[in-house]
Amino acid sequence: MKFPITFLFLILSFSLSAQYSLLGKVSDANTGETLVGASIYNQTSKRGSSSNAYGFYSIAIAEGKQTLCFSFVGYNTQTITIDAMSDSLLNVQLSSNNVLSEVTVNESRRQQILNSTQMSENRMTAREIELLPAMLGEVDVIKAIQLLPGVNAGSDGSAGFSVRGGSPDQTLILLDEVPVYNVNHLFGYFSVFNNDAIKEANLLKGAIPSQYGGRLSSVLDIQMKEGNKFEHVGKASVSTLSGKYTLEGPIKKGKSSYMISGRKTWLDLPLRLFFYLTDNDMKVLYSFYDLNGKANFELSEKDRVYISLYGGQDKFHLGVEDNDFMGGGNSSKYEFYWGNYTVSTRWNHIYNSKLFSNLTAYYSQYNYHNNYEFEKQDEKQVIDTYSSLSDFSLKYDFDYFLNDKHKLKFGTKLSYLFFQPETTKVDSLNASLTSQYQAPIVDFYVSDEIALSDKLSINLGLRQSTLKRGSEFNFHFLPRISARYSLSSSVSIKAAYSSMVQHLHQLTNPSLSLPTTMWVLSNESLQSSTSNLSSLGFYYVHHSGLEFSTEAYFNSMNHVIDYLPGKENFKIDEANWNESVMTGVGRAYGIEFFVKHKIGDYSGQVSYTWSRSLRKYNELEHVGFYPYIYDRPHNISLQISKDIETRIEAKFNKRISMNFNYMSGHMLSFSNYTLPALVPSEFDGYSHGLKDYNYYIPNPNNVRLPAVHHLDISFHLDNKTKEKSSWVFSIYNIYNRKNVSFYFVEDDKVKGATLLPIVPSVTWNYIF
Repeated sequence: MKFPITFLFLILSFSLSAQYSLLGKVSDANTGETLVGASIYNQTSKRGSSSNAYGFYSIAIAEGKQTLCFSFVGYNTQTITIDAMSDSLLNVQLSSNNVLSEVTVNESRRQQILNSTQMSENRMTAREIELLPAMLGEVDVIKAIQLLPGVNAGSDGSAGFSVRGGSPDQTLILLDEVPVYNVNHLFGYFSVFNNDAIKEANLLKGAIPSQYGGRLSSVLDIQMKEGNKFEHVGKASVSTLSGKYTLEGPIKKGKSSYMISGRKTWLDLPLRLFFYLTDNDMKVLYSFYDLNGKANFELSEKDRVYISLYGGQDKFHLGVEDNDFMGGGNSSKYEFYWGNYTVSTRWNHIYNSKLFSNLTAYYSQYNYHNNYEFEKQDEKQVIDTYSSLSDFSLKYDFDYFLNDKHKLKFGTKLSYLFFQPETTKVDSLNASLTSQYQAPIVDFYVSDEIALSDKLSINLGLRQSTLKRGSEFNFHFLPRISARYSLSSSVSIKAAYSSMVQHLHQLTNPSLSLPTTMWVLSNESLQSSTSNLSSLGFYYVHHSGLEFSTEAYFNSMNHVIDYLPGKENFKIDEANWNESVMTGVGRAYGIEFFVKHKIGDYSGQVSYTWSRSLRKYNELEHVGFYPYIYDRPHNISLQISKDIETRIEAKFNKRISMNFNYMSGHMLSFSNYTLPALVPSEFDGYSHGLKDYNYYIPNPNNVRLPAVHHLDISFHLDNKTKEKSSWVFSIYNIYNRKNVSFYFVEDDKVKGATLLPIVPSVTWNYIF
């Protein structure tokens, strides 16, 4: 079925092909970095196009003189006139300009927002992320997207997130096209993405293009910097939490480049010094590191090769030595390790003026290892717990630019997954890990973006995914469609439908972001999860730069899984992990509002989301639909920044930024033992007695935490001299709001725990 549909798209497109094509790439004139999503507009034919993920573009042109405009947000627009006599190659370099007029900047955005069939797309560059207030001096792409409509944070201050009511594992997170399976550092308060190594991030949460698959809710596509092609440059950063060092430059000037960036926390250094000086019986140590690397080689005008890698690990150590501990003569040591490793190779090739391809081979691994050693007198016991997931994949993607009315994408992907559910070894028992589970997944996809008229465009797509479950093959056919209709030059409406499937599932204790996340794959007794995501949106962009959009969505999910109540806090048998989970259906719906504007030196955006996320599981027969843990009905985000005018002779450019966030509290499960202490008093009376209540959970997620809100401020000083140094002063939670992160029972009383008070920080950057 998939092949006839593919050929049908091709035949339709060939019948409408243009006379000539103009192709090439769009890049930064200063660094050689390709520009993703740059606008190419033919003023003669009144048709446009945009560059793909590798900066490549192709646009149909007629014979004779043609005038084309190349533009990108934050860059000078370049207008070029050519005399077309045949298919032509034109590479364009745009120069950055930080003082662009509002009309120039917003005209590029107008074309992207109003004319594309893609909806619910939010792009953020590394520079935009860098200007946001930071906690402990660490700007974070995950915390940046938490400011967008439809995105809810996890616990207070954490880098976890949920998109449109889905669980975190329902977002496909890609780093240079490679899935990253755990994005948490410092128990979830920071992500693994070093902003100094990132070029841009793109969040897709509405119409999911057919080239993406494997998740139910959204896609976060992050690209690393390619490296400066013309000169060697570096950046050193020192923050309250960590130190970073980035170096990039040409391998062969103008043809190839490299980028390498490392980050290391130094929390372990003051901790080691403290415990050394105090001679404390309990020692707590923590550290993490990241290493990003990338190289690209321009072999010819039609061939380019990329090599990308990432490695990162967290280490937590807890040691106790106490002669009075559990009877005397005891010592114990806990060590938790968790991390990700990815490597990929990509080959871009231009076959002709219309066909562009990208061949990718990658490997991604996530694992955690918990080690517990207990010694009493002459007896010693060692317990090791281990879990891992390895992903070997090969994919081949094609862009076919037929003309200004048809743009095709098609491709295939073969993945082979090896996963080790949680396995425990005690001393010499179970000395060898059990064999890994493994399964292949094969995907095909095709899509055609069709411009039916100047006002109406549609994108038709189909993805087919096949999973081998035991001895059976399961086939899923997943249609995608999105449409755009222009009501005027400033207003568009869009609608989309996406059918998704998810074979891989994440099991974790949602109350804490501990390093015990376990990935499992659908098997003979557990079906793959599916979703049907529908969206409708209205978009308005004024010539002054004012942007307004509103979107409504509904997501129906089937075969979603979660731990059975009580099972999430216990070790589960790795051979029978599926007996500890329950399956059911989910519903998520809501409406989002987003406004963005720039007036003079002020720029800002505000978003509001009303949403619900509900679940119903077969194993809970007495419970119907109930709020999911990520059900947070109200979410408000306000961001304002101002460039402070300085004298010409002043040493620094100055900028102040502010974020305000308000969210409904997330859900927790409480038994009858603790529930009466919370519900009657509306969370204020944590001191109610608990002795007279039986321990029984009437239904999951029966208590909502109080609403979370905080105000964050940052002040930037950028040196205008050749030193190119900068200072960033940030304050997280400036009015010291005591947001409750979880409840606990102490002395027969329920108490609320606050983890993050007011947190000041400072960061120093030096560019050389």
